[in-house]
Amino acid sequence: MNPNRSAALLAVVLVAGALFAHKAALALPNPFFGGDAGHRMNFASSPVAPLDNRIWLPFLQLHVAGAYHLRLPVPAYVLIPCVYFFVAVLFLGRIALGCAGRARGGGVFALLLMGAFAYHITVAPCSVQLYQEIVSSALFFYLIQAGALELRKRKRLVLIAWAALLTREIFWIYLLVLTVLRFRRIRADRTLRLAFLSFWSIPVLWLLSIPLGYLLFLGRFPDIPTEWPLTINKESDAALSSLWGSAAHLANSLAVSGALSLAAALGAAAAALALGSRRTAPGPAAPADPVALAARRLAPFSLLSLAIAYGLILLFDPWQATGGSGRLSFTLLEHGFVWCAILYGASARLVASRAWLVRAILGAGLLAGLSLDRATWIPRDHAEARRQHAEIRQLVDRFAQRRLPVVAFVGDEYWSMVRRFIAPTLRARRIFYPDAPAETGGPADILVIRATSPHRPGERYAWHADYTLEGERYELHVRRPLPGPIHAAHPK
Repeated sequence: MNPNRSAALLAVVLVAGALFAHKAALALPNPFFGGDAGHRMNFASSPVAPLDNRIWLPFLQLHVAGAYHLRLPVPAYVLIPCVYFFVAVLFLGRIALGCAGRARGGGVFALLLMGAFAYHITVAPCSVQLYQEIVSSALFFYLIQAGALELRKRKRLVLIAWAALLTREIFWIYLLVLTVLRFRRIRADRTLRLAFLSFWSIPVLWLLSIPLGYLLFLGRFPDIPTEWPLTINKESDAALSSLWGSAAHLANSLAVSGALSLAAALGAAAAALALGSRRTAPGPAAPADPVALAARRLAPFSLLSLAIAYGLILLFDPWQATGGSGRLSFTLLEHGFVWCAILYGASARLVASRAWLVRAILGAGLLAGLSLDRATWIPRDHAEARRQHAEIRQLVDRFAQRRLPVVAFVGDEYWSMVRRFIAPTLRARRIFYPDAPAETGGPADILVIRATSPHRPGERYAWHADYTLEGERYELHVRRPLPGPIHAAHPK
């Protein structure tokens, strides 16, 4: 291997490791699991996590369930997204080296690309929480770098493709596009035919299992088409959305996610590259040029898959119930970062002045997406919250000596309670009462009551302590008789 390339590859590995260390330092002190991450943790004992009329694909949840049944501590769950983040930036760096490494400053640009991805306004929050998007990025970048678009025959590619198809539905679209684009070669090769049959069996079997699951657990078949086959959350029962409303929602997401600035930079860089190639390039790129080959392979796949994905979003608006999320743009961002590497590499064909113009445009687009949130860069002080969590966890463990403890949460919405209390009550059964329990005593061993709630437990419970988490005060009551030497704490 070329010594310069070996040094560049070593730099990519070291930077990926440093970025992982920083992400772990941000994630490990944080005892809270917000949004989808908290919901996943609430179903930690299960390999699947349902949400309203939707069941998430199980790959990430299998990690959570595995950690739960191995009785691993809470930090193990926190490190799951950090590990996949490491894989994502490592293989993004390798893609960049393959495409941009031959251009002047290509190695430095590869490191810049990794850093821009790590601290992007949309990527950064997902890299330290249990969200499937960062897992998707890791698998996508690996598949691109390992030759999935070229249909290379590698066993590990098949294994990673199976995992990807069980992670996010976007990989189902990728499978469709790749099947259409490379159909002749797939049909002519027995090994590829078998591999693609196994790939297609995953979405087919998953979709066929959903009606059976509804029948077994709910005693009915799912509503068509929102509950099946679309499995999307809608504010109304209508599957098709107003195109104007969907477009406005999508535009807002693209704006807040930073995807628009990256797309604009890519468009400007591509225009400058095309203009410079016509006027100053010595001739067309040689057929063996790896950058040209990468562009020719990726262009039809990328354009067609993005058109299908975002066309479906316009039709059905599957994020309607959680509008405003920048994560809707994650797929576009993943493709955008790969195209940054390709365009940077292609700039090597230009004269110096135009080459640096293309590179400056790409650099500006990457820098424009960096997060300015302090929490993206500096760990927050959660020492007091962790101390309170430790007290609650000890209490749960006391009750667990007799049987599986039951914790009831009263007077606050589900998402807030899960975010703030899932970590210390992970080994308990949880019940949520947004208003008040139907009976005064209730079935719970421990009651967590928001201080502003008018509900107060009966004589079957004894006050144990007050806790303040993220500025909200909660009272904790325990069932009488207390299991063992539990003593009430002083109010905080």
